[in-house]
Amino acid sequence: MEHLTRKVVAELQAKVLPPETMVEVVRHLEECPGCHELYRVVFRERRRGQTFDFELSGSEWTRDEHPEYKEIAAFVKGSLDREMREIFGLHLDQCPECRRVVAELQDELNQHERGRDGSNQAKRRRLITKGGLLWSWLTGRARHLRLPVISDAGMVDRVPGSAPSGLTMSRLIATGLIGLLIIGVMVTILSRMSARRSGEPGVITGPHPAAANGDESGEMIIATIRDGDRTIVATADGQTTGLDLVPASTRAAVESLLHGRSPERLPSLRNLETTGGQTRAGMEKPGTPTVTIPAPISPLGTVIPDDYPILRWKPVAGATGYRVDIANIDRRESISSGILSPETTSWRSTSPLGRGQLHSWTVTALIDGREVTAPDVSQPEARFLILSDISFDEMRLLQKPPVSRLALTIFYGQHGMLADAHRELSRLARENPQSKEIEQLQAWLKSLR
Repeated sequence: MEHLTRKVVAELQAKVLPPETMVEVVRHLEECPGCHELYRVVFRERRRGQTFDFELSGSEWTRDEHPEYKEIAAFVKGSLDREMREIFGLHLDQCPECRRVVAELQDELNQHERGRDGSNQAKRRRLITKGGLLWSWLTGRARHLRLPVISDAGMVDRVPGSAPSGLTMSRLIATGLIGLLIIGVMVTILSRMSARRSGEPGVITGPHPAAANGDESGEMIIATIRDGDRTIVATADGQTTGLDLVPASTRAAVESLLHGRSPERLPSLRNLETTGGQTRAGMEKPGTPTVTIPAPISPLGTVIPDDYPILRWKPVAGATGYRVDIANIDRRESISSGILSPETTSWRSTSPLGRGQLHSWTVTALIDGREVTAPDVSQPEARFLILSDISFDEMRLLQKPPVSRLALTIFYGQHGMLADAHRELSRLARENPQSKEIEQLQAWLKSLR
């Protein structure tokens, strides 16, 4: 690999390099004294000459890069590519919390596989046991039948066993017929079980057949949604089935929507409404027509799950550097990125932000020795809310298989994560074409904007 440029070093420090590039750059830094020294120079410039001490090992770089749940699941299932697995492994060496999550997920996956195998074996044992009992019962009955026997005195009735030569053939015929009957029954049962697993025609795998009129108890069904491997059914008496593994709070919101009542948004989201409108990206700063201002891109007026958020902005021409400032509105605390290179357009917080708390942020461009900040005082604040600990734990529980797209859609909508809600709803809509329940969900999400 060639020597690193100042731009690449700056992007590495801002943690905006692609994963595969970051692996190569970190390896090169560990082996190249010249690039190592360049890294120190750029780092010193960002810290404005402050003393510092750090390591450039791969594990040190990935220590705070906590993966999302879907990445952890992909790692456990072995579906990550080589670069991502290497980065993930480096992070696991330094992060006991993520190691615990991986272990728990692996254990759940193993239990699920063992439970599925055990269930199939139990079914087979029950079937064999029942077949054996049926065979014993029928053959036992045959042994006690009074069968006709032909003798020199004519046809007489005798109890089996009194005339072995005559009874043996009759018993063989009866036993053969019984055996054919049992084999036919077992073949039919096994074929039905196989058809259910493979989804062959003739086996009901769609919405509940009673959905047109009522459920098995006779209650009128008012809503039904196909959700992965389950069918969620709501009846007129206020009952809902198919949500057994959904947490209570989200389950109540799902039931409310299916019975015609809109779930309520969290009261804390009202504080985000003051950010309405868009920042005026690239417009001239009032009073200085020749200077443009940077534009915050994300997060804006939303809720995010990560307490180490990545903040992104649109650059402006002529900027010699940027600085990002995050303010905790609830605690009146703030952190700063320090001076970033002019090529940087994103920055990840180096400290965890308070969960369940409201934050605002600004990006300042250095242009011709002046500082130009966006949003400025004439614009709406760029606010965002970090998901609370309780809501974060509930979200992770909902993301574990078997996943309910319906429950996730409503959870995300209630918590102000509208992009995630629309993503889950689009997947749910593909399973339920022309569904009035999907239309109700779409109208509800639209009302939350």
